[in-house]
Amino acid sequence: MSTPQTFDNTYDAIGPMRAPAIVFLHGATATRKQWMPQFDALSDAYRVIAVDLPGHGELAHERFTLDGAAARVEQIIRERTPYKSALVVGHSLGGYVAMTLAQRAPAIVPGLVLAGAAINFTGLMGTLARMNAALFPLFPQRWLAGENTRMMRRMFKPEIAEAQIEAGYFFTSAGDVYRDLAGRDFHALLRAYPGPTLVLNGTKDWQNLRYEKAFLAAAQHPNLVHLHGAGHVSNLEMPEDFTDAVRRFAVRAFDQV
Repeated sequence: MSTPQTFDNTYDAIGPMRAPAIVFLHGATATRKQWMPQFDALSDAYRVIAVDLPGHGELAHERFTLDGAAARVEQIIRERTPYKSALVVGHSLGGYVAMTLAQRAPAIVPGLVLAGAAINFTGLMGTLARMNAALFPLFPQRWLAGENTRMMRRMFKPEIAEAQIEAGYFFTSAGDVYRDLAGRDFHALLRAYPGPTLVLNGTKDWQNLRYEKAFLAAAQHPNLVHLHGAGHVSNLEMPEDFTDAVRRFAVRAFDQV
């Protein structure tokens, strides 16, 4: 396995310096280490970058906002990728950051992969997000961390689970995350984005499956992949299948540039 380069301790990069870039954005409470299974696997053909979002990992001291996160990812793409563009892969919260970035700077995003990110936060879902923003700070952080550790060890292979546990969880950002998601119309962002979009869900991720048709209808160039037997964190549950789906989509997306 190759050793990734770490830049200012907030994002990692690996792969050929002159290759097309893929940027990975993690889910809420996680870190860039969520993408360890995909990192080395895709570095044969791509410049692969995994980013800590504000409020998480090495950026835990920064308050999370979608706009702030998208601005940071945009800066990395413009300054640290070979062609000043990147396919952007986002899981859950990372998917919403990816859509915000694509609306902000569509010319630098040749394709979007939205994994477990098919919920629109308008109407009832916006209300539920506001409730979560108020409730999350009431839970003891140590209890949440303990529950997450038990879940990790139950769901994932030991080498995957222990890497995520070591990287840590960042539940203190959850209130800000839900507060900023509430009321956002991500269907509108997809309707405005001219590039191809891959909606990638596990077949046990019931909530995102329920709403994915509306996201596919909103996207100008939609694609759909289901990972059979996977739940919400499909890139860790079925890492090889997830990687293969991203690779196939990346080939098509970069061919269209």
